[in-house]
Amino acid sequence: MALLVLFGFVLLVPVYYLLRYFWELLELDNLENRAVFVTGCDSGFGRALTIKLAKNGLPVFAGCLTKEGAENLEQETRGSKGQVKTILVDVRSDESVFAAAKFVREQLKPPQKLWAIVNNAGIAYFQGPDAWSSLKSFQDTFEINTMGIIRGVHAFLPLLKESKGRIVTITSMLGRVPMPGLTTYSVSKFGAEAYMDCIRRELKPFGITCSILEPGFFKTAVIPVEKLESQVTTAWNSLTEEEQLDYGEEFRKKAVEIYRWHHENSAPISWVVNDYYHAVTARFPRLRYRSGWECLLSYVPSTFLPTELGDYVMSKVLISNVPAVVKKNSKVE
Repeated sequence: MALLVLFGFVLLVPVYYLLRYFWELLELDNLENRAVFVTGCDSGFGRALTIKLAKNGLPVFAGCLTKEGAENLEQETRGSKGQVKTILVDVRSDESVFAAAKFVREQLKPPQKLWAIVNNAGIAYFQGPDAWSSLKSFQDTFEINTMGIIRGVHAFLPLLKESKGRIVTITSMLGRVPMPGLTTYSVSKFGAEAYMDCIRRELKPFGITCSILEPGFFKTAVIPVEKLESQVTTAWNSLTEEEQLDYGEEFRKKAVEIYRWHHENSAPISWVVNDYYHAVTARFPRLRYRSGWECLLSYVPSTFLPTELGDYVMSKVLISNVPAVVKKNSKVE
């Protein structure tokens, strides 16, 4: 009997994925009247998504942090099938986000409705281990990566209830697998995941669908690779001489090298943009998207390992040399 149940399960898995492939090809109709609000459109995922949405006929309200970013995006999307209206939005500010929601409501032209918001804006500090990270870096990261999402949902929720629309939020594979060296980012993304999991269940009775994107490493301006060395150096210089001796110069250099390798060997950003687009336009969107081979084949599977084994694997993948204090203590023993 047990073997029969196991065989049935093994058979059902490929059948499920085959069927899912076909039903996920179905797209919504009336896209020209389904407006989308996107944050973080100055560059990276947000900019590319805005261009793709507009090209396919969806009206887009593109939230940009800078006037320069807004003007460049307007120029690039001029003549697109779907109209793009840029808005200067700082997701750290309650007033700015709620003003954006008011602007969107005023600009919608019936039968247009706000169909989706895409919480894309994000920031990351790469300063090394938690002991090197300032409290301010935690506050700054949380304000954008977590509170920015909450502000957006609270501001636009009345419009989404009217359309029975969608909330699409980028978190990260680091919202499920904490990464040494990116503690501030991981903490903020765990918070974002928890928030989205809560509201997905709370808002389902209102007809609102909530989707999470969990990408791996991609080349965007969230952590510009050219700033890696300077961010780590600044954090390193803030340590006492004793703290520096605990870790050692070799550890500092290796931490930068490992992240740089992940960053430079990342997949094209189109993978994430296509997931975003599917979450907005598919008749049957996924509730959770995972983008990037290292996310699919390494980091997400590692969450199923026993904690001790997971810690061991992570230490070998991400920190191939241990801090100087560990080497020093092992010699004393």
